[in-house]
Amino acid sequence: MALSTGVDAGRRSPWPVGSGVLVRVNLGLRVVRDSILPPLSSKVVKYMIDSGALFTPLRALSSSRDQYKPIFISCLYGENGRRLYRVGSGDNVLHVRGGSRLFSRVSAYVSKDDLDDIVGFSGGVINTPYGVFDVVVESVEVVGDLASLYLDLSGGVLLRFVTPAVLSPKVMIPPVKSIMDRYSKIRVGTATLPIPGILFSYALRLWNRIAPESLRLSRPNDKDDIYSYRIAVMGTALTEIIGHRIRPVTVMIGRDSSGRIRKARGFTGYVEMNIHHKATRKAMERSLALANYLGIGRGRGIGLGEISVLPRKRGEAGLEEASS
Repeated sequence: MALSTGVDAGRRSPWPVGSGVLVRVNLGLRVVRDSILPPLSSKVVKYMIDSGALFTPLRALSSSRDQYKPIFISCLYGENGRRLYRVGSGDNVLHVRGGSRLFSRVSAYVSKDDLDDIVGFSGGVINTPYGVFDVVVESVEVVGDLASLYLDLSGGVLLRFVTPAVLSPKVMIPPVKSIMDRYSKIRVGTATLPIPGILFSYALRLWNRIAPESLRLSRPNDKDDIYSYRIAVMGTALTEIIGHRIRPVTVMIGRDSSGRIRKARGFTGYVEMNIHHKATRKAMERSLALANYLGIGRGRGIGLGEISVLPRKRGEAGLEEASS
C-alpha cells in the first residue's frame, strides 16, 4: 500500500500514517544453549526483526532512525518480569542458561495488510549473534485504530517507568527558529526526574506523528511543535505531583563502530500526578494511552522508555499514603 508522508518529517515514512492498526505481540523464547546476552537484551529480538527472520513487515520500521517511529521492542524478561539490561560500567554480563524461558513484547503501528503477516508467524528456531532461541508467539493483542485509544485521567494518573526513560529537556525549548538555533548545540544531558512537561511533549509528539488528521492533537492554524510546547509549559505549571520514587540509572547500550562503550542516562521508578490543565489532560488521555504500548522518550526501539500508565480514581490514596 502507499505510505503517507510523516506529519513533520518532510519525507516518506516506513509506516502507514493515520491508516493502520496498533498491535502488541507477546513472544516466548527458549534459550537453546548457555548464552551471553547483549547489554540491552532487546537487541536479541531486534536482530531477529532486522535480519528478516521475525516479523518481516517490521524490518524497515525497526531499522528507521526516526525517534518517533511507532515501534517498541522490549528487553527480554523472565517469569518474574524483571527486564534484563546492564547498568553502570562494571564488567558483569547477562548470562542465561540453556533451557531457560524468556519473554519479550513487540508493539507497532502497522498496515492492515502487514498485520496478517505478523500474526501468522508460526514460530521456529532462530540463530542470532547472541545465541540460539526457539521463538513462539504467546499471544497477540490487536488494539485497532487510534480512535479506540483512551484513558480517563480525571482522577489522576500513576506512571511506572519499567525500563530507564531517556528524555531530553530540550524538547521544551520554544519552537522559535532564532531561539532553537541559539541553544540547539548546548549539551544539557538527559533528565533524571519525570518532569511533567517533558513527558507530555514526548507523548504528544509520538501521537501526532502517526495519528490521522481527524485525531491529531493541535489547535486550528497551529503547528504541532508549537502546540506540544504549550502543552509542555502549561502541563508543568498545572500538574500536581502527588508522590514519586525515582532512581537515576545509567544503562549500557553497547559499543559503537570504534569499540567505545555507549551509555544512556535515564530513570526508573514511578510518579503519581493530577493534571489540572484541562487541555493537557485531554491530550494525555490519548497520548499516554498510546505510550502504554509504544513507550516514551529515546531508545524505544531497543527497550528503553517502557512505561505502565494506570488511571487513578478520584479520592484514591496515593502509593506513599497507602503505605504510611
